[in-house]
Amino acid sequence: MQQPIQNVKPAIRNKVPTPLEQLLAEKSLIEERCRLQKKKLNEDFVYIQDNAYALLVSGLFALFFPVKNANGKVKKQVLPGSGDGHRKTAENVSLSVSDYLNIAKGFLPVVWEIVQPLVLTWCISKAKSLLSGLFSGKKRRIS
Repeated sequence: MQQPIQNVKPAIRNKVPTPLEQLLAEKSLIEERCRLQKKKLNEDFVYIQDNAYALLVSGLFALFFPVKNANGKVKKQVLPGSGDGHRKTAENVSLSVSDYLNIAKGFLPVVWEIVQPLVLTWCISKAKSLLSGLFSGKKRRIS
């Protein structure tokens, strides 16, 4: 006896992703986030490179010479935001001697990097002149 062929349709159900599919989806999501973050960082670096001098001068000027209003209070300065519409404010406070010393302490490594070759050159030339004076055939007169 022949059975009638029934039109069997597979049941449509929500497909549960396999662990591999989950990992691939997570990987693509992370790669997209990394790409966006890299793009944002590159834009920030380009801005900093284009405006490095102006940013440095304005930052140092605001640090050492805070703006005061007519009442004698330190005025809030508006700092440029990150481009997302938010504006940041910073309230400058008059700096004390210890603040200036902390700033100078932060610059010491930079100053040492600049001065170190000069000091080494001077020491080498001094040592060279002293050693050449000791081993030369000329005798010095003591006066």
